[in-house]
Amino acid sequence: MHGPDLCMGLNIRLEGDRPQRQRHTGVQHISRTQQMSGGKSNFFGVLRPCHIQLLVNSHSLNILFCFGGSLMFKRFLLASAALVLWSAPGFAADLPMKAPEYVPPPVYDWTGFYIGGNAGWGWETVKSTEIAPGSGAFPIGTAFTPRHTNGWLGGVQGGYNWQVAPNFVFGLEGEYTWSDLTGTSVTISTVPRFVGFTSTSTSKLKDFALGTFRLGYAAGNWLFYGKAGVAWGQFNGSSIATNPNGSLFETTTFGGNTAGGVVGIGTEWGFAPGWSARIEYDHIFFDSRPVLISGTVNLTNTSSGSNVDLVRAGVNYRFNWGAPLVAKY
Repeated sequence: MHGPDLCMGLNIRLEGDRPQRQRHTGVQHISRTQQMSGGKSNFFGVLRPCHIQLLVNSHSLNILFCFGGSLMFKRFLLASAALVLWSAPGFAADLPMKAPEYVPPPVYDWTGFYIGGNAGWGWETVKSTEIAPGSGAFPIGTAFTPRHTNGWLGGVQGGYNWQVAPNFVFGLEGEYTWSDLTGTSVTISTVPRFVGFTSTSTSKLKDFALGTFRLGYAAGNWLFYGKAGVAWGQFNGSSIATNPNGSLFETTTFGGNTAGGVVGIGTEWGFAPGWSARIEYDHIFFDSRPVLISGTVNLTNTSSGSNVDLVRAGVNYRFNWGAPLVAKY
């Protein structure tokens, strides 16, 4: 028994670089008006030749398949078409796609003026030697017991970085730091007539300023650097002198300015455009220079110098007036 011809259509849209397939979910039956001949007999009955119609335009390709044959054959054909349509999405997913255009990631730029703040911990060793005119208990050349101080500190900094070639960073930086490095030392006279005479001194490094040149290596948003420059500091203190029997002999005060140099190393991390955090170690050496000791009984002089070590963490904001650079290849 033969029914009407069975026709199915396939539409392929030609859009962009990737074809998008649209399928007809309905099956059109076209009534036959004339018996076709020349069919071949098989398990499904009589299968008559099909015809294919192609319609092409600038946006799509339409293909129409028409089959004739027995009802059993048409049912088989419908089931096969349903299977093909069900598996088509997986086939479409395997179609090659054009790779997206590569956009280089932004490059972190360290160039620009910056300001920031810092805080940390420091420790100091102060060494003093008696100079002219000297005193009976501590004659010229007497080395006093080194005084060890330590304490918290905090300050502000500002400078300019210049990134070149393309990983090296040169910079100039100035900073001012308030400090509370305090400590006490005790020196006992060894002069025969004054054995047991004691001087107890307390001093404080009040503040200091640094002017440094920085040289660093930039690895993306990480900067590894060294620094060197000059240092200025202010200190003050007092002392109590007691007789061998423990009675008070006199009290003294001293203070002044000092200068020297600084070297340091650090690491800085750019955690956002314009913002960076850093950790740094510095060693400051203040030169020995005369210090007047003003006492209630005597006026004496010492030559004093110190070494200061600092570990600090800080945050900077950089005014680079622009978006990060984009790498060009």
